[in-house]
Amino acid sequence: TARNYADKALALNSRNGYAILIKGNALYKMARAKCSGFDKKAAAWIMMDYALKAKNADGRVAGQANRTYNRYAAYKPGQEDTFMLGLKKGQSYTIKCVGVNVTVR
Repeated sequence: TARNYADKALALNSRNGYAILIKGNALYKMARAKCSGFDKKAAAWIMMDYALKAKNADGRVAGQANRTYNRYAAYKPGQEDTFMLGLKKGQSYTIKCVGVNVTVR
């Protein structure tokens, strides 16, 4: 439901940082509930991507977006996990269980 309302708000104003953060949070929670293994850890990248997107789109949420990014960075996959899968920083990765593309960090 939160994702649907965020999408509606973004349809009206695609630069609404609050809606971007809400959508990111909804996708993160969905991925954490549906995914397992590496993809469950990679769900943190969803929130990190959306925090950056919100910060760049709407200066009003810069502080909140920075705190959100830093909080979820603590939960992202480790370097060893990404190395074992042949992933490199900056590369695109699809979290298969939810079909969301994220940036490897």
